Amino acid sequence: MKQIPPAMVPLLQKAASVFPHKKLPLTFWTIDHGPTILDTFSALAPLILRAGLPVADIPHGYLLLAYLFDWEAQCQFNGWGAFENVSDEQFAAIVAGFTEVGLVAEADSLRTQMAAFRAYPDDLEHWFTAAQEGQHAFSGDLDRLEYLTQYFCDHADELLYLK
Repeated sequence: MKQIPPAMVPLLQKAASVFPHKKLPLTFWTIDHGPTILDTFSALAPLILRAGLPVADIPHGYLLLAYLFDWEAQCQFNGWGAFENVSDEQFAAIVAGFTEVGLVAEADSLRTQMAAFRAYPDDLEHWFTAAQEGQHAFSGDLDRLEYLTQYFCDHADELLYLK
């Protein structure tokens, strides 16, 4: 029988309750509605990162989900500020996460963009050039979010349940 890691249960409950008009199961990734799954993963990500749990106590799949979906949200809401607001450790985890889920081109693009951001801290043109040079099939935010949603649904047994 599949079991959710106990430390994640309250966070899953909270994420599922973000949409009070929908009665979502804790295993919301099993429902047949991609947009709701994406929205709930997006709601879950910051809950995990801000739960006050030591990183070592967060199961790998949930930490991976948290870093990737939170990064996407930060980019959408803060634009280039996301690069300024991420620690080196978090950025390394984000890049490693994109590589792990098969979005290697995104990981490479982010490395290039971060290098431009650091080398030219006040030159928006360099940042945009780096982003344009790193464009790939999943460069669009929604394309990446849909890919990530599908990835976590397809790999839920390995990533979201106890082994």
